[in-house]
Amino acid sequence: MDIDLIYVCVTLTMQLLVRWWASYPPDLLNERLIQPMQAFITKELAAVKKLTSSIMAVIKVLARVEAANQLAGGPLPPECFYNTLIRYGLTHKHTGPVTQLSAWVSCQYL
Repeated sequence: MDIDLIYVCVTLTMQLLVRWWASYPPDLLNERLIQPMQAFITKELAAVKKLTSSIMAVIKVLARVEAANQLAGGPLPPECFYNTLIRYGLTHKHTGPVTQLSAWVSCQYL
C-alpha cells in the first residue's frame, strides 16, 4: 500500500474530526472531551512524574480539540487546554525539563 495514500487519508480524517468537534456546543466539548483528557493527563503525570507515550497521545488529541475550538471562534478560554502539572515542568526521559510550551508545540506537529 502506498504510504502517501495512508498519510492523505489520516490527514483528511483528522481535518474532518476537527470540523466535527468545532460544531459541538462549547459546554459539551469541554465536559465530554477536554475535562476527561485533562483528568487523564493529571492522573498519569502525578503517578509517573514524566511524559509517556500515552500522555503525549492525549496531548496530541487535546491539541486537535483546541484547533476545533479556534475554528469555532474560540468560545472556550485557552486555560481549558493547559495542564498545571505540565506548566510547572516535568522531566522527560529523553529531553530533560519539559515546559507546557514545549510539550504543546511538540504535539502540534505530530
